Amino acid sequence: SYINVLLDIYNCSLNFSSGKLYITQDAPKAAVMIFTNSNVSEEGFAYSVVPKTDRITACSVDFVDERDNYMKKTEYVEDPEGVSKYGYSHSNIEGHGITRRGEAHRLAWHKILTRQIENEIITFKTGIEASYLKIGDVVQVVDNKKISSHSGGKITKVVSGTKIEIDIPASFLVDVTEIFVEVPVQSDDIGDTSDSSEISNRRVAQYKEYTINGRSGFELTLGSSLDSSIEAGSNWIIKNNATDKIKPKEYKIEILKEVSE
Repeated sequence: SYINVLLDIYNCSLNFSSGKLYITQDAPKAAVMIFTNSNVSEEGFAYSVVPKTDRITACSVDFVDERDNYMKKTEYVEDPEGVSKYGYSHSNIEGHGITRRGEAHRLAWHKILTRQIENEIITFKTGIEASYLKIGDVVQVVDNKKISSHSGGKITKVVSGTKIEIDIPASFLVDVTEIFVEVPVQSDDIGDTSDSSEISNRRVAQYKEYTINGRSGFELTLGSSLDSSIEAGSNWIIKNNATDKIKPKEYKIEILKEVSE
C-alpha cells in the first residue's frame, strides 16, 4: 500500500501495542535493556546470518526534481566494494515525496548500507521483564559463551550502599572500569500516548552505569550509591573491556512474541 511505501522510505514501521497503532522510526537511539546468559532461558542465544543474496549493492531511487519542473528522474548508487564482496544485487525504490537528488542519493545509500551492516539475527527467550520492550527498541547483549572473558552475570548479594557481590571473582574484571546494572525504572505505558511522537520519551533505560573503584574476592566497590531497587539477582554486564576488546553488542528489536511454557 501507499502507506507502507512511505513508511519504508522514511525507515519506519507500523506496529500495534496496547490497543493502539504506533509508528517506529529506525533512527539512532540508546539501548533500554541489558541481556546476558543469566536472564535468558537455558537454551541461551541463537544466531543466524542474513543470506548474502539479501544484501543490496546497488540501488535506484525514482524521484521528481523540484529544480527541473518536477520531472521524474532516477538516482542510481552502486557500492563497488559491496559488489566485489557480495556480487551485484540491485533494488529499485519509488521515492514518493522525494523532490531532490541529494535526498534520493542518501536514501539509496541508506538502503545499501543497512542491508550490508544489519546481517546478524539473534533470538532468545527471557522473562516477564521483556514485556517492557517494543519493536524498534535497542538492547545490549553479552553472550558469555561467545567471548573469551566472562563479562555478565548476576549480583549475588548487596553488601552495602556502594558494594556488591557478584557471581564471578572480581579479579576477572581487572580491566573493566564500568559496569551496567539492571535497574527497573517506571515509565508511562505506551497506551497513554496520544501520538507516535511521544513514544521515544517513554523508553526509559532499565539499567544504570556504575564505576568500579575497588575489587576484592567476589566483591566490587562502586563509585556511587546503588539504586534502591538493586538486589540479589539483579543482572550486570560490563560496559567495556579494552584489553580483551570485549563490549556488549547492540541489537534492534524486530519481532516480539509471547510464548506459553
